[in-house]
Amino acid sequence: MKEISFFPAKTGIQTCSCDNVSLHSKYDPKKEACTFADNLVVDFLPTLIIVTEPVLSYCAEFLRKRFPQTKLVAIRYSKQFDFCNHLWDEVYYQDNLSPLLQNHGEEGILTAFFTAWKPSAIIFPQEHAQVWSTIKTIVNSARSILMTRAFFAQRWIKNTIKFCIRVKNTYTIQKGNSPILIVASGPSLQDSIKEIQKHRCDFFLIALSSALRPLLQNDITPDLCISTDGGYW
Repeated sequence: MKEISFFPAKTGIQTCSCDNVSLHSKYDPKKEACTFADNLVVDFLPTLIIVTEPVLSYCAEFLRKRFPQTKLVAIRYSKQFDFCNHLWDEVYYQDNLSPLLQNHGEEGILTAFFTAWKPSAIIFPQEHAQVWSTIKTIVNSARSILMTRAFFAQRWIKNTIKFCIRVKNTYTIQKGNSPILIVASGPSLQDSIKEIQKHRCDFFLIALSSALRPLLQNDITPDLCISTDGGYW
């Protein structure tokens, strides 16, 4: 862990440095933060503004003034600044960014604006490189998901209509206490067929649609079949 030095700036508010490198202005950190927020070139209305390691987070106040409808998100490289986390709507850490896509979906990620507090990149070069590489991966994943949705959207709508038209009987599932086995297609399914047959009466069997045919071919009838789309999950 790097040793961060905290001390008052000329204006009296807290500032900090590490290895003789200032993480905020020694004179007026708030003016510096205001300039940072004002100088961001954002030519759209972002749903999220994501700042990598904003340290003492003075910029959050000015980002909120400029983008009052936008959710502010910080990505931390160090937990030494956690006492400033209340200034953000959400905080993530460099070793666990996967919830970003899960929480905001592809639309949220692709309408987000990413920026960095530059002094942090100097003090935390490895963390900075790792985080921005992960951000690139997340954005590319979101773009791929959105392209898949756009390509298959019409087909999915048609399938939904067909399902609804052909429904003859509907049922509700009663609560139970049996163990549940969920079966999907894949190499391990063939190896598990005999065990499934042997213990079929011991669990509630849910099959993904891709596993339905091999189950039926082996005289195994699932209690429930689920049809899924090609989304993120």
